[in-house]
Order: sequence, then structure tokens, then C-alpha cells
Amino acid sequence: MPFDLNEVKSILDPNVQKEFAQIVERWQNHAITEEDSKYLDRIAVTDDDYVLITDALGLRHGVELMNHRIRLIECPTAVHEVMAREIDTQVGHAYGRQIIQMGSTSKILHYLCFNAIALIYETGHGKQPDCSYIPRNWPVPSCHNRLKFRPNSTSPYPTFVFECAVTNENLDRLLDDAETKHFHGNTSIRVWLGLKVHLSKVQHGETFWIGWGRRRSIGYGLKLEEQSEDEDGVATFLPVYTSDNVRLLGQVTIPTQLIFQPVPCPPNAPANLVLSFEDVRLAIIDGLELL
Repeated sequence: MPFDLNEVKSILDPNVQKEFAQIVERWQNHAITEEDSKYLDRIAVTDDDYVLITDALGLRHGVELMNHRIRLIECPTAVHEVMAREIDTQVGHAYGRQIIQMGSTSKILHYLCFNAIALIYETGHGKQPDCSYIPRNWPVPSCHNRLKFRPNSTSPYPTFVFECAVTNENLDRLLDDAETKHFHGNTSIRVWLGLKVHLSKVQHGETFWIGWGRRRSIGYGLKLEEQSEDEDGVATFLPVYTSDNVRLLGQVTIPTQLIFQPVPCPPNAPANLVLSFEDVRLAIIDGLELL
């Protein structure tokens, strides 16, 4: 359906906002209906209004703006929440106050105040990352440093995002989102970290894949740098539960320089952000036990 505020309802309408909040509540309780989906089809949302409404309701994972329509795709689980805290903790330990965990301050219009829960990558299209980060003292975007302002905003895109998929999104979808959305030609995100947790009907049969990538040299698209592999170096899903609680070997290693470009790396910062498969495995277990 094309975007036309003259023909469809607006999210700015207080009655629509109230109905939308009720739909979100049903979605979070896994009780969204077909009528709810049809209702969302009739609501036109501008980029700015999408940022405001998702910010006001604290919506992160599983919410997207597609052709000016809000889509409620994958409702966050305890695994999402625990993994987001785990990545926040790891990034905080590595870089301390030299990196900002981008959060919600959309009512304050200032260069260093971000409402980057919602990342608009193309007019009428936006996505919610699970975590996003930007170095402190980030320079003003320009054609020389290849950084970019977010649309209709005086704040830039984050440099580093984390995305977790558990229920509805498969690995192909996760990678495609990195390729076409996070690394869209209109954004300046530099590093993407992805995690796919595969749930199982067999007790303790859950597995996970983790990988990271950077923007390709042509300016858009995903260049996958590392991912979980088996003993033969082939991409694989790793077990969440191991026999006799054996530790998982392996890690992903993201260069600090890549995260902080074009500003210098912080003094005393580690050369790399290292995430061990074992730490990820244990965090997933914590999340699963809360499901």
C-alpha cells in the first residue's frame, strides 16, 4: 500500500496511538490477531514519527518500519534481553566510558543525544537493533570521514550494532538484514555482530551461530569476517548445552580500530573486542532458563 496521509490513518492521532499501544501489548503477550495486523496496514508512519512512537513505548527488537508501515515481527525473549546485557557488559569492560551505549533521548535535540533505538536506513524503512554503540567525541559527519547523519536528524549512525535472532528469523534472514539494512548505502554503520539461537523440541538440543562483519569496500553490503566454525573450519551451529558442561573453545575477534575509526583508539584499550563462544553459550543458557 503506498504512503499517503490523506488516505490512511496517522500514528499522530491520539486514538491511533492508544490502539497501537494495545496492539503492542497483545504482541508482547503473543496474542496479536489478524485484525491487529490489518489495522497496522492502515496506519501511515513517517520516519520521525516511527522513531518517536517506538521510543515512547521502548520498542527494540523485532519491530520494523517497512514502506511506512510498522511491522511487529519477532517479540523479544529473555534470550534477547540477557544477550543484550552480555554484549553491553563486554563492550563496557573493553572500552569503559570511551564508548556510548546508544539509548533513548529523543525529546532532546542535541548533537550528542541519540534516539538510535530506531535506525532509519531508507525513507519509510527502519530497523531496531538489540544494541548499538558509538565512540565518545565522535566527529561531525562529512564526506571526508564518510560518516552520515541519520535522516532528519543532527545525530549520526552508530558505529557498531548487535542483532540477535531467536524465534522467527533464520540465519539467512539475519545475514540478509545485515547486508541490506544495517550496511545499506545510506548508513555509516561499520561493524555488525550477529547471533542466531536455534531452539529445539528436543531437551537441551538448542544450538547457536555467531559471527561478525564489516561494511564492504564498495560502501554497502556485508563482508562477513568471522563466524562459529567446526574443527574443519566450516561454518556451523554450536551446542548450547555440552556434555559434562565442557567449555566451548573459540571466539570472535573484532578489531578495536575498526569500531573507533575515524577517531583514534582509546589509550589502554585492548587491540580487539574478544567474545568467547563459552561466554556466549553461558549467557544463552541464562536466557533460556528465564523463558
